[in-house]
Amino acid sequence: MSSGNEQLINTSGSIKRQRSTTIKSYRFEQQIGSTVVLPPCFPTVSSSIDDVTTILFKSDSGELLGMNGILISNNPRLMIKNLHPFELTIESIELSDEGQYECRTDQIINYIVHLIVINSSTIHLNVLEGSNITLQCNEKGMWIIEESHQGGPVRKQYTTELVLNNLQRNDNRFQKIICSTLDGHEKREYIIDVMYKPTVKLMMSVRQKLMCIICAHPLPLRTQWWWNTRKGHDDSIHQTNINQTCIAQQSIFVLEKEYDIEQIIMCEAENMHGIGRDSLQLKTRKMT
Repeated sequence: MSSGNEQLINTSGSIKRQRSTTIKSYRFEQQIGSTVVLPPCFPTVSSSIDDVTTILFKSDSGELLGMNGILISNNPRLMIKNLHPFELTIESIELSDEGQYECRTDQIINYIVHLIVINSSTIHLNVLEGSNITLQCNEKGMWIIEESHQGGPVRKQYTTELVLNNLQRNDNRFQKIICSTLDGHEKREYIIDVMYKPTVKLMMSVRQKLMCIICAHPLPLRTQWWWNTRKGHDDSIHQTNINQTCIAQQSIFVLEKEYDIEQIIMCEAENMHGIGRDSLQLKTRKMT
């Protein structure tokens, strides 16, 4: 009678004992052309090295890859990372590498690796704010849409077309958009960059300082200040970058020394999508 932690396994007419151990199972998803290192392949039970054989093989094809720390396969993309314990590296992964890899010591399974090979790509799209776009997925594919920041809700849409209407800057409806085949072997991620013409806000701050906040994508090719239809001098403007899409320009405003002068100050910015401007109308009276 066998003990409680052992099993009897009939192999080719002979009876062998195998201790009941939890088989380690791994799932690796790798991009075509990448490199993966399989877990160390060594006996999980104590045995004399003389009476056991540890092998690493691809179980769905039966290909023997390594035995007792020696590389057997003649595949030039297979390499040994470490000899003790035996670690196999697969370089420049191809679709044919997909499958199940097993490390065994005699009849004891040390681990199983399920290698999934993915053909993924990233597509960058530049669209103008307010526009609509239609994206095409595979005939047997689905859209996986992450609707907010990482960790937020995810919805799946089993249609070949995805229509996105009225796209806006800082649009949080579509944080991540992926077209995937149902088996997950092919994925296309769409990164949508919403472009827009400059928005300009001109304001008076303390000590007669003028502040012009400009947001645009891409950032303006040209900025200009106007003082009663006269162009301002660039050397009097101090610029600070707020972030990737916004800048701040600051200038000292000098009041005209005349009676009842109405002064109009304008800040203007232009990029490839249009012009934005804002103005302030100031009036001062000289005291007598």
